[in-house]
Amino acid sequence: MTNSSTISSEVAHQRGMRISKLSADELVRLSGAHADTDHLHAEDLMLINYAHVVMLVEQKIISMEEARPILKTIQKLETLGWDKLIIRDPRVGDLTTQVEAYIIKETGEPVGGKMHTGRSRNDLNPTMDKMLIRREILEIYQALLTLEDSFLSLTASHIDTIMPGYTHHSQQAQPITLGHFFLGNFDVFLRDIQRIEDFLPRLNICPMGAAALATTGFPLKRERVAELLGFQGIHEHSYDAVSAKDFLLEHLFILATVASDMGRIAEDLLLWNTFEFGMIVLADEYTSFSSIMPQKKNPVAVETLRAYNSIISGKMFNALGMLKGESWSNGRETTIMLDDAAGTGTKLRDMVYLLNGIVTTMEIKKGKMVDWARKGYSTATELADTLVRECGFSFRAAHEIVGLVVKNAIDSGLDSMQITPAMVEEGIETHLGKKMKIAEEWVQNALDPERNVQLRKLPGGPAFEEVKRMLNHRRQIFAEKKNSLQAIQDRISGAYDKLRKEVYEIIR
Repeated sequence: MTNSSTISSEVAHQRGMRISKLSADELVRLSGAHADTDHLHAEDLMLINYAHVVMLVEQKIISMEEARPILKTIQKLETLGWDKLIIRDPRVGDLTTQVEAYIIKETGEPVGGKMHTGRSRNDLNPTMDKMLIRREILEIYQALLTLEDSFLSLTASHIDTIMPGYTHHSQQAQPITLGHFFLGNFDVFLRDIQRIEDFLPRLNICPMGAAALATTGFPLKRERVAELLGFQGIHEHSYDAVSAKDFLLEHLFILATVASDMGRIAEDLLLWNTFEFGMIVLADEYTSFSSIMPQKKNPVAVETLRAYNSIISGKMFNALGMLKGESWSNGRETTIMLDDAAGTGTKLRDMVYLLNGIVTTMEIKKGKMVDWARKGYSTATELADTLVRECGFSFRAAHEIVGLVVKNAIDSGLDSMQITPAMVEEGIETHLGKKMKIAEEWVQNALDPERNVQLRKLPGGPAFEEVKRMLNHRRQIFAEKKNSLQAIQDRISGAYDKLRKEVYEIIR
């Protein structure tokens, strides 16, 4: 009779045998060769096939008679839907080889088999990746412009909306305006736009023609394919063209940076939306209710913004860890990494639009904002500055005196607007050991939040006129960025139009 330990051993052996004999389908699935991202790449692959075939005809590598049925079959895949026509057999390979297999099936191998002349999956895949990332990053650019337009409008509407500025996790610092805050966030996301613009010339170069890694003996014209696909030029060094992965890392870094910037403003909005602060009220459509507490209005949309930063950062660090060990070549790590990051740009784009919806629909409690600025001692710095100007004290001495005044006021249950000249005189006597008369006007002016703001008129300060000056300048920058994006989009769409015209000239 077999004992239990023998049974366990046999079961373990059988399991081991099953694991050691994974089917080809399972192996392909685990390795990422047949990714779930085909729907993201299919449109780009069809365009690449068009461009490559057009170039092959122009270079007289294949004839127009051979190109015509190939191009018509690609059109059929586009029109009727590649996912409906192609039987997705993982043993055939990835999307590129499955499309080629379908074209060969439709046109015959002597014709369809010529489409792949002079190219490899090693240059096809990074070209598709770059086209996908280019599309995603330009959509994010557009979303950021929408958000930036809202920040400009909010700045114009709140140039004189006084509020406390905060440092060190919500400690009141000095009075500013809500317009000053929104304009600062315009600058934050402007830098994200500039990162995208800096990235595009490195991204928008075409690997096609590099083939496996050493180009090909066929007289391809790499520049022509790049032109028809809307690239700014070719990724010249063939080995580097198929090995380069830094564009994937740079893309993820930009996404993570935008997400981080959104997370920071989300943190402020969450705080301002609390009952205790009461400076804003989120619109109902960006909140949810509690299942048990009837008074709850949960800021779920803003929480989502804050959380998404961690998700994208995780993908970026995963990619860094994966690629540090990949040799200078085209390896499976890239496919796995891209699969993990696939759709991240589209999700981030939606998050940018979500933030835009939040800030443009929230109710802003101006009275509460200025009330906190009056009561929260954010004007104390100006009181110290006044003692420097009017009494000739060093700033450090004035700082210590006002520190004593504020402490005594808090201990007495007073807010900053209730500080009196006598309290300041007491602070001077305590710290310096001498009596001095302080004018009531000095104290009142120093503790007035609006006067505080208007005094801060150095470049970049919150004074109304200075914010207006910066706003006008930012409006000019915004117009330039809109034109820049439009020019990029026009160049790419123009290239695609030209490509389809060339295809039409062959198949008509």
